[in-house]
Amino acid sequence: MEEKKDKYSSQKKHLREKYERFPLDLKNGLKDRFKKTCIEQGTTATKQLQKFILDYLEKYEKSVK
Repeated sequence: MEEKKDKYSSQKKHLREKYERFPLDLKNGLKDRFKKTCIEQGTTATKQLQKFILDYLEKYEKSVK
């Protein structure tokens, strides 16, 4: 019997090649509060964390160079 190909295999491959995971330990409830507040502000937790990281690098990488 032929093995069924995962319909998302090409998407998973792209994500593995182009993106990295960033594990983060938070106190209980903090993640849910953050996600809820982001939704209330019309954004997502991922977008806000990415924005923070890019802003932080823009500010501090220049001062190190």
